[in-house]
Order: sequence, then C-alpha cells, then structure tokens
Amino acid sequence: MGSGHGWQGRWMRALGALTVVIALATSGGRLGLATAAAQGDDAGVEGPAYTSPNFDYTLEWDEDVWEVEDAQTRDGYDFLQLGTARSTLYIEGYEGFQGDVEACFEDSVADLEGREGFTDVEPSRSLDAPTADGEAPDGPDAMGQVFTFVAELADGETADAVAYVECRTLVEGEAVLELELQVGFAAYEDEAALASEVLASLELAQTADDETPEADDDDKPATDEETPEADATEEPEEDETPEADGNVVGNVYTSPTFGYTLEWDEDIWEVEEEGIGITGRDRDGLLLVTEGPTSRLYVEGYEAYDGDPTECIEPATDEILGGDQIEDVEPLEDDAGDPIAGEEADRAFAAFTYTVDTSERVAYVECRTLVEGEAVLVFTHEGLADAYEEDSEAVQDVIASVELADEGAVEDAETPGADEDETPAAGDDETPQADDNETPAADVDETPAADEAETPEAGEDETPAADDDETPEADEETPVADDGETPTADDDETPEADDAAGALYTSPTYGYTLSFDEDEWEIVEETSDDGIDEVQLVNATGASFVVVRSDTENNGDPSACVEEWAGILEEGRGVEDFVPLEDDAGDPVADEEDDRAFAAFTLTFTPDDGEPEERVNYVECRTAVPGELNVVIVHLTAAADFEEEAGAREDLLAGLDLANAEVATDDRSTPEADETPEADEEETPEA
Repeated sequence: MGSGHGWQGRWMRALGALTVVIALATSGGRLGLATAAAQGDDAGVEGPAYTSPNFDYTLEWDEDVWEVEDAQTRDGYDFLQLGTARSTLYIEGYEGFQGDVEACFEDSVADLEGREGFTDVEPSRSLDAPTADGEAPDGPDAMGQVFTFVAELADGETADAVAYVECRTLVEGEAVLELELQVGFAAYEDEAALASEVLASLELAQTADDETPEADDDDKPATDEETPEADATEEPEEDETPEADGNVVGNVYTSPTFGYTLEWDEDIWEVEEEGIGITGRDRDGLLLVTEGPTSRLYVEGYEAYDGDPTECIEPATDEILGGDQIEDVEPLEDDAGDPIAGEEADRAFAAFTYTVDTSERVAYVECRTLVEGEAVLVFTHEGLADAYEEDSEAVQDVIASVELADEGAVEDAETPGADEDETPAAGDDETPQADDNETPAADVDETPAADEAETPEAGEDETPAADDDETPEADEETPVADDGETPTADDDETPEADDAAGALYTSPTYGYTLSFDEDEWEIVEETSDDGIDEVQLVNATGASFVVVRSDTENNGDPSACVEEWAGILEEGRGVEDFVPLEDDAGDPVADEEDDRAFAAFTLTFTPDDGEPEERVNYVECRTAVPGELNVVIVHLTAAADFEEEAGAREDLLAGLDLANAEVATDDRSTPEADETPEADEEETPEA
C-alpha cells in the first residue's frame, strides 16, 4: 500500500518502491500494485465485517460489491485490503508517528509521489473525497486528500489514475490509521461512492474511551483501560468477539453459519484462524494449533455431499493428501494391523501415514453430518509422527465437545461406540496402551466394550482393544502435519524441524510447488492471470524479496529466459549502472546448464524522490516442462546483504518442486500476452 509503515510497506520502501502498476484498463479499470498482498490469513475478517486484532476498530462492506483480497496482522500492525472489479481500498492500523495525523499524512503523500511507475502526482481540486459530504478531513484527528497521477502500464503505455489518501489518529500518542483508495480516473466517481459506504461504517474502539473516561465504566471500550478491573476485562471480550458473530470467546468457538459450538484446552491449543473463509476457502470453520506446532486441527462446516459423511470422507482426505509434496501415503494401522477407518450413519473417519520430504506425519480425517441432507462437519488433524499419539487425545477432546445448534454434544449424538471410534482412530490405534496418552479415557473410557461392539471395522480400527495391548506404533508410523515441510522425520529427527512452521504454494495453472518455512518466509502477493502464475515472498529479516513466476515465453530454454529477464530488470525505472556481478576471481556470477541458468547483476537504483542505493538482482530460470515452461526466480536485495542473503534464497529454493509441472494446451498464453506480461516484471523494475 502507500505508506510503507507496515511490515510489507517498510520492506517495499527499502527496496525502492516496487509499487509498479501491473494492470489498469484505460477505460477506468482496476489499479493493482505490486505491494498489494493477496492470499493472506484473513485475520479479523468475519463475513462482510472486520475487527482489527490489535486496535479493535471495525468496519463492514457489501459482499456483493467488495471482496477481501488480503487481511494480515502482526504485533502493532493490522492490514486489510478490499477490492471491486475496478478499485482497491487499503486500511492499515499501526503504531507509528506517535499518533500524529499530520506526520502520517505527509509521509503517505511523499510515499505516493515517490512510487515507481507513478508520475505527475497532484492534489485534485475538483474530485470529491470518498466521504459522506465529499470533503476530505483536515484537522487534528484526521487529514485526507484526493490526488491524480499518471500510471505507467506494463506495455509502456500510461493511464490517468486517482488515489485518495487519509490518516486518522488511532491511539492518541501511539498509533495511526491509514486509508488509501486506488482507481482509474474514469471510474473514480462511482468507486468513490462505494468506498464512502465502507469508510462510513468505520468505528474506532478508542473513540469512546477518549470521550468519556468516567463513563467508561458504561462504555465498553473505555472500561477496558479505565479502572474497574472487572469491567475492564469483561467488556473487552464482548467487544472483541460477540458470540452472535460466530467469534471465539475465551476457549469457545461458535459457528457463525451453523451455530454449533466447541471448546478446547487453552494450555494445549491456540487459535490460528476462525470464522468464514479459513485456509482460503469459503467455509465456516476454525484452525487450532499446538505449540511448535506439532499438530493442526481444522474444523470446517459447509454445505456438501448432501450431509452424507461417507460421501465426504474420500474428497476430504484428498484435500490434505493430494499435494505434490506428499509421498508414501499409507493407511494408519492399529496395533492389530487393521486400518484405522470406519463408516457409520452419521460419521466416517480414516487415518493415514505419509511423508513430506523426510518428515514423517499422520493425518486423521473425520466427517459428520452437520445438517441432515445438506451439510457436513469435517475434522482434519495433521500431526508430526512423534507428537501425534499425545496430540490425538487433545483432538478427541475437542471433537467430543461439539454441540450442534439443535442437538446435544456430538458425542451424545454419536453412540458410545462412536466416540470410542473416533478416538481410537486418532490415537488409540496408534498407541493403545497409551490410551492414556491417546485419548483414552475420554473415548476409550466411554465404553470399551462399545468399541468392539461397534462394527467390526470401525471397532477394530479405532479401538483398541488391541490398543490396550499394543504399543505405540504411532511413533514409527509417522506423520504429520503442516508444520512442516521441514524434515522432521521421525521422532528422532531434529526437533528443530518439528518446530518449523511449514507452508506450501502450488502454481494454480502448472502444478509446480514451493514449500517453505513460515517462520522464515512470508507470501506478500500471489497472482494467477492469463497463464502467468506468480508468488512474491519476503523473508523475516526483511532483507530479501523473491519472486517465483511461470514463463512460457522462452520455450523452456533457461538461458534465453535469463537473458530476457536481465533485459527487463535493466530497463527498470530508476535503474543505472546495471552490470554483471563478479566473484572474487573477477568472473561473472552466472552459469548455464541444460535445465537451469542463472546470473547476478549489480546496479544503482534511485527512487524518484530519494538517494541512490546499491543493489543486486539475481535471476534464475529452471526448466519445468522441456520445450514449454520455465520457472523464473528473481531475488532482490541490497548489495551489502547479497552474500548472506544468497544462502537464504537457496534454502527457500530447496523447496521448489517442478516434478509435477505440466502445461495444458489451453493454458499457454499467446506470445504477445507472455511477452511482457503484466509485467509484473514491473515488480522487477527496480528490483
């Protein structure tokens, strides 16, 4: 976005404003900036409403008009990005400028004027602001202005565009709220009217507190900070997560769509996502993680399979075990050697072992009827092999706590046996006796006999009678969850690996994948358009920016690909002295092989309004489909950091898997389209 005060903004600014326009229809279409992150974790979003995780401000929108494109939160920084077909609206709350609106506004304007690809930035005297009266605020608590500018497009053409920038005091003396609307000139009037409705709904939690300190006791917000301890703690919770909205209250989650509830042990589980749209899917659900995390538990309710759990179990399993990085998928067996799986009238479950790289893991999937003939409730437990047995007990406790809107707890609805089944499956099987560890008691206790009585398969699977005798094979079984790509293989493998938080990017068009450590790298933008798939990542130190992008332009020839991209980078705005980087022996840092080529370049980059900076651009192309597809890697960093950051890049690229890449004939974009695509390349300009 604009200011560069948030985590993403600081990075992009350090690289010299990679904010280059990548798509803007001359008829007044949408303005997309390379700094705009997509595919975030949707933190704070609940349906068509948003609550800032750090500062508690709220706003809402018409979901028929606006779409959530990104929502992220970090310590002291909240980010929301909304978009229509023709405009983008950014809302950032962050600690900065000591809450000074004027300082925030001046900095935001300077950032707008200094962005790559933006020229002739001028205040507008004729365009109305996206406010109720059309007037931009100009006071001690809020300051805004409409600007016109010329945007440089990917094909070298230019288009007239408009940006509205506003800053508000968020927390007196501490934090500000920054807003920015970006749109093509011809569409501004209509889009400003839509944006004004969203901004009119914006409510700052702090307002009440500031207004009437004493009445704070009555005012929920104020109470939080004011005196009455009781009030202070009570009110906040209500404000933060009204049950009616399907939020988390303490250790209880209420489904906003279906009304079911469940709870968990806060000493074991932490909420990572909740509400509608978790994990990037349009579903109602909750994601809980253990420390490490050693396990993840997804709880998702959605209309599908006519509410039939037996129809649900196979596709639900494929969702987590169908990835390219997943290998050696085998049914998880109990101590008697029987697969942990079973089907009943209102419930079906199955457990599997698998590996990701060298990491051994276990996945347990259970489907239940949520609404007869309509919807299912799916539990997915992914865990590291060495922690799975113990964590499965905690999983079964969560499952057993589920209460449907018009029925009792799930366990009640199930049959004694059912419970047992579920648990065993998850854990008992793995380590019977360890029932105590697995989930024992709760489930096993329920009715041991029932276990056996249940149905042969189900019973066996889960139960364990054998369980009780057998011993943990879970340890050997292996398995586990998203933590990670990181080889944690066996219990023995390294704890570090176990602790690594794993993430996986899959090219929507071509199927190649990139697995990476979430603690080290974060996706700041992910796009797929006209046969061009691209993901942009920044590392935790903020010193490296990496773009991984598909390329069908060079017939799978990595050398031609590197040559083309070197030219794109060299022609970037503000780039000078673009020359090959040399090693200590004076030789260019470059090489060519049959399926891979790379080259590095030094350059001087000068922002429109800034000091020259010495940088290094590294370009690598790998053949993904011979004769058809390359994958391009562009690494941008300051010259002084390149040597050290090269290692971080190589660690990241170790997770790039091209084995399953393929090109469908109708996926290939035309030469022209590919030529310089949306020139996200532009992202490269300054790189």
